[in-house]
Amino acid sequence: MCRFLVYKGRNDILLSKLITEPSHSILTQSYDCRLRLDTRRPVNGDGFGVGFYTSPELGPEPCIFTSTLPAWNCDNLERIASKTCSSLVFAHVRATTEGSLAENNCHPFQHNTLMWMHNGNLGGWYHIKRPLGDSLANKWYLGVKGGTDSEWAFALFLDLMEKKELTPAQHQREDLVLNC
Repeated sequence: MCRFLVYKGRNDILLSKLITEPSHSILTQSYDCRLRLDTRRPVNGDGFGVGFYTSPELGPEPCIFTSTLPAWNCDNLERIASKTCSSLVFAHVRATTEGSLAENNCHPFQHNTLMWMHNGNLGGWYHIKRPLGDSLANKWYLGVKGGTDSEWAFALFLDLMEKKELTPAQHQREDLVLNC
């Protein structure tokens, strides 16, 4: 099963303080997880991703970095994490259950100012995939680039936001999830 980290703080934090340095960092968990329940996939080596928001002067969209390399084998992750600060960070290490090993299947996913990650799998995915796709507006259906249930769940979320006429600033409202 995939693993992820979300950090939201009042102050910016160096990404390495979250992703690479702690003894139970997301990087360490990608290859050494003593608490793993799913023993069929002993490592999370099927790619990774990091997303973070930068200074407002650079725009409201998050910066997303994904790779199909295992997180422990990516020098660029170490380089970026040691020089980047943010107050809102997503990090994800992947153990493939749905979708091929491809960069467009690595989380986090992004649309405009929103980031999305998901852990686990959607039950009965092969039975609900077609009805889910048929229920989406064309722009969300055609916007899915990968093959993961996670990205399809994001497309559904975006479709529901649009149908409820919610803007990203309003997406934080608890009733969005409660009333879907």
